[in-house]
Amino acid sequence: INQPNSSILGVGTIEEKVYLDKGEVKSKKVMYLSSTFDHRVIDGSLGAEYMQYMKRLIEEPYLMMVKGKLFLQKCNRRVRRYRKSGNGI
Repeated sequence: INQPNSSILGVGTIEEKVYLDKGEVKSKKVMYLSSTFDHRVIDGSLGAEYMQYMKRLIEEPYLMMVKGKLFLQKCNRRVRRYRKSGNGI
């Protein structure tokens, strides 16, 4: 991770995957996400929370309009609090 960046989000392609549901073969679209965080800026729990929320936004895109801005504000507050505690950069 190069400064001033504090994280990297990797997004894979969407693929059709086959799975078994109650004995019935079905398919669904799957996309892989990966992330790397600078732990001097963002601790692991906040990074994991961010990834869970990204997953939810991708699965339910209407939430981006409804809750996306509120989540980003919450993350920014947590990062500022983390930095003030002396653990961040």
